[in-house]
Amino acid sequence: MYYTCGRFDQAIAHFRKIVEMKAADYQVVVKLAESFLELGDYNEALEHFAAAAVAYKKLASNITNRPDLEATIKGELDRIQVQMARCLWELNHKDEAFSSIVTLLKQDESDKNALIEYAHMLLDPSFRPDHLESLNVLLRCLVHDKENERIKRMISKIIKHNGTEMLIKILQTKDGTLPSTSAPAIAWIALIVRQHCHVKESIELYDISLELQPHNPSYVLNLVHSLELQLNYEACVSRIKNFLENYKLHSHHPQLVQPKQILETINSTELLQRKLKWTPEGARLQVDEKYVTQRILYNEPFSEDDLNFIALCFTLVKILFTTSQLNVLPNLIDLVESIRYLKCLHQTTIRNEHAYFCYLSQIMSECPPQLTSAQPLYICGDSHCLSPAWRTIRINGVDRLLKPTLVTGLKCWHLRPESDFYPKINFWNAVSTIPKRSDVIMMFGEIDCREGIWLAVEKCKYDDIDHGIRVAVDIYVDVLVQLTLDPYCFDIRVHPVMPVLDLTRDMVKKWNQILCKKIIGLNNTRIKWLDLFDNLLTTDGKDLKHEYKLDGTHAHPRYVSLIQDAINK
Repeated sequence: MYYTCGRFDQAIAHFRKIVEMKAADYQVVVKLAESFLELGDYNEALEHFAAAAVAYKKLASNITNRPDLEATIKGELDRIQVQMARCLWELNHKDEAFSSIVTLLKQDESDKNALIEYAHMLLDPSFRPDHLESLNVLLRCLVHDKENERIKRMISKIIKHNGTEMLIKILQTKDGTLPSTSAPAIAWIALIVRQHCHVKESIELYDISLELQPHNPSYVLNLVHSLELQLNYEACVSRIKNFLENYKLHSHHPQLVQPKQILETINSTELLQRKLKWTPEGARLQVDEKYVTQRILYNEPFSEDDLNFIALCFTLVKILFTTSQLNVLPNLIDLVESIRYLKCLHQTTIRNEHAYFCYLSQIMSECPPQLTSAQPLYICGDSHCLSPAWRTIRINGVDRLLKPTLVTGLKCWHLRPESDFYPKINFWNAVSTIPKRSDVIMMFGEIDCREGIWLAVEKCKYDDIDHGIRVAVDIYVDVLVQLTLDPYCFDIRVHPVMPVLDLTRDMVKKWNQILCKKIIGLNNTRIKWLDLFDNLLTTDGKDLKHEYKLDGTHAHPRYVSLIQDAINK
């Protein structure tokens, strides 16, 4: 169990006992060696891999007329040889390690494990670097092992180091052209490099995919999501407009709005004063309380292109709200709602975009923000930061406008130094847009409470919930301290995680207790706890107060008065 969940130090203790009792089979010795390898103890790993290899060879010598078993043993031996070569490489016996891998590939040039190690060795600048050959090998491996994170990480590293040109060179035909059929492969690699924080390269690759297939809504949607990670919202809107100007909607659903209608709405120069009304029965939006559209249910589902086009419209609404372009939203939301209303989209591939749209539609219907010219008070967070966004509060007699800095999908766990998952780069790009010495409210941790810690405890990554919370909180607080120093010098108020979801409320309470204690214990005048959590809950502490309920996931914007009161304490 410890081995499976990655707690290798504890796994080693148990494996050793089994080996000492002479009760170990060959796989236990291999797992013991792999545990040492994962912990970077290459000498111990090499010793136990060698012992396992001897045992397998002895077993093989006693087997006759069992080709199936012989093949299995040979496969295990080859895998052990690759791991031994990896240990030798890390111990700086590089010639011996490389020779071992080359020998294995001469025996079987399709040996995936040997190919991956070979590609890894070709990335070492102190040995025989050949990034082009390495990338070629890794791309071949990826086709047969699409979920291998080590392959993806190395591909991302090569493209980051060499630029996207190396990938394009591999995909070009002999005459130097790039066929349009290569667009899906390029888009796939764009997604991979984005997941590993290389956003600039991801944008370049999605641009190339769109040049090859300019009418593919999936590519422009993913391009826009990559640009969002840079907070380059102006480019997001520009790319969406360019795409809509040329996109022909080939849909079997005649009531889908046309791209031209979306463009006309967002390009309108008239001052829009129309109001939206939220109707919970069916979640239908109405304009001026008169406009009612009957829901039409089609038996045929939306195509992937339809879904991606709709997701692009949803994303446009999110971007316009985030950038305070609120006047255009009532008409645009009503227009897009006429699409959304046709189908239940919360279980489709665009459920995240759909969730943002429904959330912001309800905000704009029930309590649209009123923009003012007050000095900004930045509120940096996940989707929850949009509830108080663009509201004006009064702090020490001075009006302050809550200006959102949105970071999508971030767990505090993602902020650990060794992480290369894309929400981390989104976070650092986001805080870099906030002016130096700003007042900032930070509100993260909800996703840790909703899914991250539960799942990690289920997988035995932590001893219990409290252990998981403390690890994530320590990572978060270390980053907050960093943000009080150059080049940021922020004065930070730490917002508690919102207790909206019934299922995670107890977890949220524990998180906030541990986080609050940690913040107070810092005794740092530039980081203060925003003490409003208890006021969100009913008297018995079991539920979110009715007046602060919105969509079941986020708090109603009226809770902003609690932020004002907490800061003014």
